[in-house]
Amino acid sequence: AVWPSGGSFTAAMVWFSAATQPFNVQLERERPPHVYDFFSYYRPNAEYAFTRLRQGDLPLWNPSQGLGGPFLATLQTGVLYPPNWLHLTLPPQRAFVWLAFAHVALAAVLAGLLARSLGATTLGSVTAGFLYSASLPLWGSVWTPPMLYTAAWVPGLLLAVDNAVERPGARRATALAVVLAAMILAGWPHALVMAALAAAITGTASLLLAAWRT
Repeated sequence: AVWPSGGSFTAAMVWFSAATQPFNVQLERERPPHVYDFFSYYRPNAEYAFTRLRQGDLPLWNPSQGLGGPFLATLQTGVLYPPNWLHLTLPPQRAFVWLAFAHVALAAVLAGLLARSLGATTLGSVTAGFLYSASLPLWGSVWTPPMLYTAAWVPGLLLAVDNAVERPGARRATALAVVLAAMILAGWPHALVMAALAAAITGTASLLLAAWRT
């Protein structure tokens, strides 16, 4: 998996340079167009949540939205998603940039590994990683962090399902549970539901193929 991972990481680096660098310097002063939700919802949520956590207070409620409302129970806040804890150590915008980069890299690596496990060549695996990391669900979700984070795990879910069906065992079941938990906590239920449907189809196809071979 070294070559697929290396190629995928390179693809993610290209994306990071092309998609985020032009905005880093002036982002605090000049907001890019068509990213209203990021600045009015996702970024304020991160600032509120992790400021409260740094103060030793669990943000169960947000008094600043409407007349107040549940905060921790709202999936899109992503408070319990472990990668988001980077917000505890970095300024919000910088944390979002690095989290976007990390998840595009994760998506590329997982897509490459999935392709490899399905029998693709090294070149095919690298190509799969590059194409998925550069696809619209990833590129188009940079300013919608929960969607990006959830979509990044999709190849990992399919890989975990295929592995668990092909050779069942505690380790593979654990890997599947970890990926599912990450996708739930990432905070985009729509992508999770669609990925779960794809995983069900993948698992069913793997079972039918195994039965056909026997």
